[in-house]
Amino acid sequence: MRGVTFPGNRQSEIREFPDPHAGPGEAVLKVRASGLCGTDLHRYRGSEPVGMITGHEPCGVIEELGDGAPPGIKLGDRVICHHYAGCGVCENCAMGYEQLCPQGRVTYGGGTGHGANADYILVPSRTLVHLDPELSFEEGAAISCGTGTAWNGLKKMEISGRDTVAVFGQGPVGLSGTLSAKAMGASVIAVDVVPERLGLAEELGAEHVINSSETDPVAAIRELTGGLGATASLETSGNPTARQQVLECLRPFARCCYVG
Repeated sequence: MRGVTFPGNRQSEIREFPDPHAGPGEAVLKVRASGLCGTDLHRYRGSEPVGMITGHEPCGVIEELGDGAPPGIKLGDRVICHHYAGCGVCENCAMGYEQLCPQGRVTYGGGTGHGANADYILVPSRTLVHLDPELSFEEGAAISCGTGTAWNGLKKMEISGRDTVAVFGQGPVGLSGTLSAKAMGASVIAVDVVPERLGLAEELGAEHVINSSETDPVAAIRELTGGLGATASLETSGNPTARQQVLECLRPFARCCYVG
C-alpha cells in the first residue's frame, strides 16, 4: 500500500509499505478521509524525519476484521477511529481515555504507529466508532480529532442555552468549539487575532467576535455580559496570554476548559 511520510524540512514522500492484516482484536480500515492537524504541520515543517506513516484523523470503512471485535462492529461499517491505543484493561482505558494509559500508548500517525495518510490503517477494533449515515467521511475525519476535542471539552462543562461561552482561538479546534457551543444553545463570543478566522466564527454562529490584537478581550467580554463575565470559556490556542485571559474573563462559579 501507499503511505505518506515526512522526511523533514517541509518535504513529503509517498512510499510503499506492506499491506496490513488484522489479528485478534484488530481491524484494517480502507481510509476514505484523513484530516490534517496542526501537529502534522509541526512535524512537516520540522527538520527531524518522520519515518512512520503520518495522519491521525482517520475515517473509513472496515476492510478486514480480526476475532474478538466489539458487538455491532462488522465488515463494511463506516467508522471513525480514535488515534490512541493503550493497554485496553486499566482504569483509564476502561473509561475511554486510552491516551492516559499508565502502561504507555501507541499514537497512530504520531511516531509510534502508522497513521491514516495511506490506503489502509491497522487499529484496535475497540477504538472504532460508527459514523452517522448523514455525515461524510471528511466530516468524520474532522470529528476524530479537532472537532471531537472541542465538543468533549464543552460537554464536560455541561454547556447549555443558559451559557455565554468565550472561545479563545479560532483555528480548526476553536471554530469547532464555536460551532458546537452554538449547537448546544449557548451564546458564543469568539476571540482570535486573524480577521478571516473571526469571519468564519461569525458564519458558524458566534454572536460577537473580538480581535485580541486590537481590543482587550477580558474588558470586551465583561462589557458584553453586563460586567459579569462569561459563564464558561474554552481555550484552544495554547497562547500563554490567552491562557490567562480565559480565566480573567469569567464570572464567579464559571467553568473553564483548556484544550490548546
